[in-house]
Amino acid sequence: MKRLLKVFLFVAALSALVSACDDDTSTIGSSLIQDQVKIVVDDSFTLTGHSVASGRVQSRTILQLLGNIDAEGYGSFSSDVVTQFMPSQTIPYTDVDLDSVRLVMRMPLGGYVGDSLMPMGIAVHRLTRDLPAPIFSDFNPAGYYEPTPYATATYTATAAGLSPTEQKRKFRLINIDLPNSFGAELLAKYKESPETFATPGAFSQWFKGFYIKTSFGSGRVAQIDSTAITLYFHRTYRDEETDRDTTVYNSAAYLAVTPEIVTNNNMHYNVSPELSAQAAEQAVIAAPTGYDVEVRFPAREMIEKYRSEKTLLSIINTVSLEIPTLDITNSYGLTPPPTVLLVKTSEKDDFFARSKLPNDTTSFYATYDSFNHRYVFSEMRDYILSLLDKEEITDDDMNFTICPVTIGFESNATSNNYYYYYYYYNMSMSQQLTVASVTPYVNRPSMGILDLKNSKILFTYSLQTINN
Repeated sequence: MKRLLKVFLFVAALSALVSACDDDTSTIGSSLIQDQVKIVVDDSFTLTGHSVASGRVQSRTILQLLGNIDAEGYGSFSSDVVTQFMPSQTIPYTDVDLDSVRLVMRMPLGGYVGDSLMPMGIAVHRLTRDLPAPIFSDFNPAGYYEPTPYATATYTATAAGLSPTEQKRKFRLINIDLPNSFGAELLAKYKESPETFATPGAFSQWFKGFYIKTSFGSGRVAQIDSTAITLYFHRTYRDEETDRDTTVYNSAAYLAVTPEIVTNNNMHYNVSPELSAQAAEQAVIAAPTGYDVEVRFPAREMIEKYRSEKTLLSIINTVSLEIPTLDITNSYGLTPPPTVLLVKTSEKDDFFARSKLPNDTTSFYATYDSFNHRYVFSEMRDYILSLLDKEEITDDDMNFTICPVTIGFESNATSNNYYYYYYYYNMSMSQQLTVASVTPYVNRPSMGILDLKNSKILFTYSLQTINN
């Protein structure tokens, strides 16, 4: 359907009065220029596409997924974790009395899929080999860790029993007690060789990291947004003023999972027969490591139409894409991914391999509108402009892939905080946010159907003529 809106503009120009130094007065002249602008609003173009298996991904995120589910309509999914740790460059106290050592994993309230009440076990194994880099979601940790668990714990995802601090901050902590001997090793190593803690590479030569897996239970996948090793200790010293011994209790996280080290979610996803059948007929998007959608954007037809009508003063105003999205019935309430990337298919692998950011020419991102059930790519004008001067618009110019992603935002107010850097839900949305990273989506199981038949491409341009 095409809608035409005609707007008539009238511009009057008056010459300025100019006075010369000899007091002679110039003449005053005027002219009237009338131009006509026709604004074209065209939504007749259509998007076509199909589902494709996404395969393995290189997530490059500090988000960790732990657990397993078997969801009707989705399939079975499991994830465990291998990770190095970023060392603190400075440990101020080494001569202390060590009380305990914990692996502390933070889960946002509601940061899970499945049963919150189900007790599930965690087993932590010490790694014995360097992790490969790059590392992918299909990594098999067999042969990389000690078979005997280094530590174990049991946890649920319910909000019941949380401390007031945890309730206020909207997270729960999963605490796994490690042997005190590990903390003693750590402090002794820093005292002996502080240079070992100078870089992640140097530190990993001494401490390879952990393999963290589900030891028992099923029916839940938890999202962990920070992981650290915390030492709890006390120091006793003589207060010279009071001539009494004073004991001070402290805790400090000297090791953490950060973007600089190697970390990976080892994921296994078996697509359900129902979803596989849908993907053969419809544009299904599913994550993690499920389905992407390849689409053809009709840039050639749009530009041909524009060229056939344009004048010397024509301007392309806006180009946008709206894709309605349908839920898929399932037993765990899985919803479409919160954010997707639209990227040229030929550039997709390079986009992630080189950690690129959306440029609004060959790559774009959109956030899921859960109220209107749609994704909207609103800034595609530069993409069409980039093709205007090409003699031939090829299939490569028009073939795109839509894939689930995690968008990392950076805030000026919290730019030194890794967790705020990656997870903007903890920040006030009034803060100034900048896209800082785009990685394949591994936040939680999700899926939906992109309704390409009812998608809308809105193409607006101005056709201007001048009549003297």
